[in-house]
Amino acid sequence: MLGTDISDKMLKTAKYRNPHPVIEYRCTAMEDMEMPDETFNTVMSSLAMHYIRDFILIVKKYTRP
Repeated sequence: MLGTDISDKMLKTAKYRNPHPVIEYRCTAMEDMEMPDETFNTVMSSLAMHYIRDFILIVKKYTRP
């Protein structure tokens, strides 16, 4: 499981609230992430999509056949 946020402060809060050893946390913008095909089977976003400048680009980036 991978949790990401552009804010280091938010990641620190997430780590404190969810300290499970299988969760990896990364400070990065979703626009900048590059992940190989078949890395994930589900992508979720909470309280972030309204900050995206090009929503369609993000959807295309993370939607894979």
